[in-house]
Amino acid sequence: MACSLAESPAAVRHTATAMLVGDVLDSVAAVLAPLFALRLTAVQRIRSAQGPVVAAVRP
Repeated sequence: MACSLAESPAAVRHTATAMLVGDVLDSVAAVLAPLFALRLTAVQRIRSAQGPVVAAVRP
């Protein structure tokens, strides 16, 4: 692990900060992913209820 390779207190602090930032980003992504999936599913249901879209063909 990265913490075991750190040789100074500053390196340990930097490593801990980097790990904390990564954990926070993972947590934010874990919250946003289901919200995105729910929104996308709602949009797909609305579009599927409207029926097929026919493209205009120019002569």
